[in-house]
Amino acid sequence: MNYGTTEKKALARVDALTAFDHLLAGNEFTLVTDHQPLMYLKTSRTPAKKQLRWRGYIDQFRTKIIYRSGQWNYLADASSRLYTEDKS
Repeated sequence: MNYGTTEKKALARVDALTAFDHLLAGNEFTLVTDHQPLMYLKTSRTPAKKQLRWRGYIDQFRTKIIYRSGQWNYLADASSRLYTEDKS
């Protein structure tokens, strides 16, 4: 609840990789995101410690990350809304 939108979406990416790491390890794959700031987490000059941990985990995989607007990325938009839904 204390994370901003970019951190929530980055954590969702890490959680998805963790859940499917047994299928993804050793394979090259593409991550499609509807949140453009996620594209710059890897190149940020002053990332927070948690972002460094997440980057280290994501770097274990051979990934290509591309941005696709939510207008054209229906599945990502729906799944991110489910993940960030308020559970109170």
